[in-house]
Amino acid sequence: KLGVVTASTGNHGQSIAYAARLFGARAIIYMPEEANPMKVEGMRRLGADVVFEGVDFDECRVAAEARAERDGMHYVHSANEPKLIAGVATATLEVLDAQPDLDALIVPAGGGSGLSGACIAGKGVSPNLTVTGVQAEGAPVIYESWKRREVLSFERADTFAEGLATRVAFSLPARIIWSMVDDIVLVSDRAMKQAMVTLLEGAHIAAEGAGAASLAAAWRLREQLEGKKVACVVSGGNVTIDGLKQAMDEERSW
Repeated sequence: KLGVVTASTGNHGQSIAYAARLFGARAIIYMPEEANPMKVEGMRRLGADVVFEGVDFDECRVAAEARAERDGMHYVHSANEPKLIAGVATATLEVLDAQPDLDALIVPAGGGSGLSGACIAGKGVSPNLTVTGVQAEGAPVIYESWKRREVLSFERADTFAEGLATRVAFSLPARIIWSMVDDIVLVSDRAMKQAMVTLLEGAHIAAEGAGAASLAAAWRLREQLEGKKVACVVSGGNVTIDGLKQAMDEERSW
């Protein structure tokens, strides 16, 4: 009856809001103060209460954890939760059902649930599948944690892609990623914006920055991926008109 509480920059929060509505539970979603308005409205349409707290995801996450502790609500972590990782992993099962002979899968990584789920499901079904994670150059905490085999925390994250703007690594996805991922690459904000425009023009897919990160990584890795069957996970389409316009305007100026 008390409901659930979580923190999100938008996509995880919408999934929790949807599930809470499905089961008749209250959902409170903590978001950064300057949140993507499309994601805010998406959560509200699904019946969630949105609370703005902090300048970034990790500040609002701390506030959400405190709220759950104070009010006795169930806290749903966006990455450090086995059941959530299992749920996210079903997306990879759908990809492999559609393309059983897939050679490589590229997955954006914010908190790491999607990447760790892709490693478990992908390699469980297809052991020879190559799984590559992608982070923003300005928010590389999962990448650096993987390289150093330490669960790291940084002071800041600097990227326009809010779905990748995390500065704290979490132990459960980190350890899965360390043991199973084949590679993690970093991409620039510029590369993600170029990928947004490419997806819109070439595939008629409106992707936010984090969603386009996989295509940006594929372009960076194009020589080693040549001749292979590759799937790029577009993990978010909540891009505003202004965001698309900015990406297109910048792309024309390059």
